[in-house]
Amino acid sequence: MKPSFYRRTDLAVEDSNVSSPHHGVSVQEKTKNDIRITTVEILNDEGAKHLNRPIGHYITLDFSPFWKEGEKNDPSLSTVLSEALTFLLKKGESPSRILVVGLGNRTITADAVGPFAADKIEVTGHFEYEEALRPYLPPCPLYAISPGVVGNTGIETQKLIKAALLASSASHIIVIDSLAARSTARLGQCIQLSDSGITPGSGIGNHRATLNRETLGVPVIAVGTPLVVSSATLVCDALEQAGIQEISTSLQEVLENGKSFFVTLNESDLATSLLADTIAEAINTCVAQIT
Repeated sequence: MKPSFYRRTDLAVEDSNVSSPHHGVSVQEKTKNDIRITTVEILNDEGAKHLNRPIGHYITLDFSPFWKEGEKNDPSLSTVLSEALTFLLKKGESPSRILVVGLGNRTITADAVGPFAADKIEVTGHFEYEEALRPYLPPCPLYAISPGVVGNTGIETQKLIKAALLASSASHIIVIDSLAARSTARLGQCIQLSDSGITPGSGIGNHRATLNRETLGVPVIAVGTPLVVSSATLVCDALEQAGIQEISTSLQEVLENGKSFFVTLNESDLATSLLADTIAEAINTCVAQIT
């Protein structure tokens, strides 16, 4: 068994096949305001098979951990994130109403970035029919929900989102979630956006119903930041760096027993809170400027 079998990541840029040329995959890199922006575009079915991901754009922003310095926000990051979000939202028909969904469990810090960000969204949907307020509102009404996790609600998250979608008549959905990374160096130091939707829990092997255009009927933009790495992934990366290409049967048993263990940051509470603030600010700015 090769070490790569046990590696888990939600980040397209961490896929080992990204660096291998393929006519179905386009990779572009640039830097803006000291933020590295990597855009992986899966162009066709061959590219999707090559990276084992759906067709679409995967934009990753790599940045320094501003939250370690006690800073409440990084204005440059919020600006770049807002621009990337605007690009994905306006690739097709411009949104008329947007529903923001904060996925995750707010009682588990490393899984709470979605609900924390949803709490900071400047919702305006309930004012949509207030004539006196209309001149002062953004042209695109904004709604937000935090559906929780199925273990607490007993209801599949996708069903709750469909109900909110029906109630809001949203034309687009933005889903915010915590992600799993392959490298600890990326924890709390990157944000990935994608227009291909998301399968909650896929990075930790806990697959829930997929949230995308096919299942929900409207475009779904996923925004996430990695806050956990699986213990098996850490071991396998160390083995590959040491030049070990095959895993023994005895080590396979250890890795199988450890697949459900995950590592997060010492400063997970601070990073989660401030990254949620940054994501919410970028969404609020983006939506306010959409015409």
